[in-house]
Amino acid sequence: MELKELVATVRKHTKLISSIVLVTGILGVALHFIVPTAYYAEGTFYVSGFSQPSTTEYFAYDGYYAQQSAQSYTQTLAALFESVTLHSAVLDQLAIPVTENALRAFSKRLSVRIQSPQLVRVIYKSNSPDVASAHWQTLADVVTAKSTLLNDQGVSQLAVVPVHDYPVVKRGYSSVYLAFAIGAGLGLVAVTIWITLKEYYAS
Repeated sequence: MELKELVATVRKHTKLISSIVLVTGILGVALHFIVPTAYYAEGTFYVSGFSQPSTTEYFAYDGYYAQQSAQSYTQTLAALFESVTLHSAVLDQLAIPVTENALRAFSKRLSVRIQSPQLVRVIYKSNSPDVASAHWQTLADVVTAKSTLLNDQGVSQLAVVPVHDYPVVKRGYSSVYLAFAIGAGLGLVAVTIWITLKEYYAS
């Protein structure tokens, strides 16, 4: 179908297309209010290391090899945040039954990002700001306790310190106008394709 024919077909069904676009736009707005708002608890952890358990002297992160050491410790912390064993311990602390579905849901809501050689940002998503904050705080407590336990059993030590005692909780972005635009746009595409195919096979 050529462009002229497509334009003519769309003009012939202007009322139908307008109705579908309006209905799907309203459905998009309805879904906007039905779907729960997401909240994000966010905080940053500073990681450093000790050379020996008996000393309190931190590594000096100077030069190329020191930079590599910093990245190694930070990657270790990020992997610890993402480990299933740690998630299981967090669920235990929260009195949530440790099941496969619970572990999978917790992992999906957790985001761990390395911001710099010694900073790790941790974000936890939930439909409730209180739940997001509580789960993030429990996660931070468990990680700190686990890192202390690992330090007692190893030669090299990790020093894990939250930059702030409590996470920053932010509401996820949502817009009624955006929901309407997405719904209307999808409706427009769908009805245009349907009309085009109908006219094509009819001819």
